[in-house]
Amino acid sequence: EQTTNLRQPSYLKVPPLRGKTDKLKVLVAAPFFSVKAYCVNDWGKVLQQFDHPNYDIFLVDTSEDPNFYKLVVDYNKLEFPVETQPWLDTTRKRQTLAYNRIRDYFLAGDYDYLFTCESDVFPPKDVITRLLEHNKDIIGGVYYIGYDNQKRPCVTSGDHTINGSSWVDEFLPTHMMNGEIVRIGGGCGFGACLIKRNVLERIKFRYDVLHADTYFHEDCKRLGYTTWVDTSIVCRHYPSVETYKDF
Repeated sequence: EQTTNLRQPSYLKVPPLRGKTDKLKVLVAAPFFSVKAYCVNDWGKVLQQFDHPNYDIFLVDTSEDPNFYKLVVDYNKLEFPVETQPWLDTTRKRQTLAYNRIRDYFLAGDYDYLFTCESDVFPPKDVITRLLEHNKDIIGGVYYIGYDNQKRPCVTSGDHTINGSSWVDEFLPTHMMNGEIVRIGGGCGFGACLIKRNVLERIKFRYDVLHADTYFHEDCKRLGYTTWVDTSIVCRHYPSVETYKDF
């Protein structure tokens, strides 16, 4: 699935594939970190409650404390793989290393899709089922981030800062959050993102001045892939302990 016109978002009503996605095998995976200790245990519960009938879970603990993962495993009685990795000095380095380990794990298995779900983002339980129905190479749900005392959807509708434009100016306008499927020229965060196998076979994760999700979407565009967002799927986002009080 390729396109050459990615500069402006556009709408497309996609016929649902309801009842045809149950056999698709999904890996739910993400890095997590001790700074999210205020919510990570409840996040572990959320990961185990998705309604798609065919998914596995794989997590990578990027914490400086090599034993932090044990608290999460013991609390949730987790029975899926959780790995640790060497401590690195920046978040960008840690997350990129973790996502490439996730990519290796995914490609070594017989998975059809990877669903990334970051440790402070809580999607609805039917998120995988709904995203699969669209049959897209890359499609995400929406969650809001704070900027300048405003909530902005973590979706960009144009070029990122690495091409000289402003990330903030390129946020998807809130008036486009109307429940439609949106084709975007930027990207969506890895808080709730479904990626098809053929994409991951061609693209590794990398970082520079920005995080891995930014460059992932840039590389996808370079190879002709389209990123979509289902604006009817809105996830809860708890970036700090102060925001978590309403869970």
